[in-house]
Amino acid sequence: MRAEESAGMSESAAGTPDATRWPTAEFPLSTAQLSWWAAQQLDPTVPNTVAMYLDATGPVQVDVLRDSAAQAARELQSPHVRFRLAHGTPVQYLAPDAFTPMTYRDLTGRPDAVATALEWMERDHRTPLNLLTDRL
Repeated sequence: MRAEESAGMSESAAGTPDATRWPTAEFPLSTAQLSWWAAQQLDPTVPNTVAMYLDATGPVQVDVLRDSAAQAARELQSPHVRFRLAHGTPVQYLAPDAFTPMTYRDLTGRPDAVATALEWMERDHRTPLNLLTDRL
């Protein structure tokens, strides 16, 4: 039995999560999540993203890398976590459609690829997210 099946989840033949088999339960936020939530409510401009880049040398099989990232997301489940309010209290739940596939940008031809990557990450990191509506 696959881990996804034992957790009440399954994948379609294409490898995408089958929404009809995912658990629908809501879970309370951890103490750390609740503290972060409260901080976001007080100041929505506080960044709540993690930004990083991969400096790969040599040829990259983008499809393999993207598929591996998607598989890790399904197994870890954290990229599928969404938030909503239940009776005024934030709760978390798993949403199979919440995961956005990995973004790939080849910066090989740029004069300063690292500076370009850092600028892109900083811009993404500074963009405020609405924890209830935006893709996380």
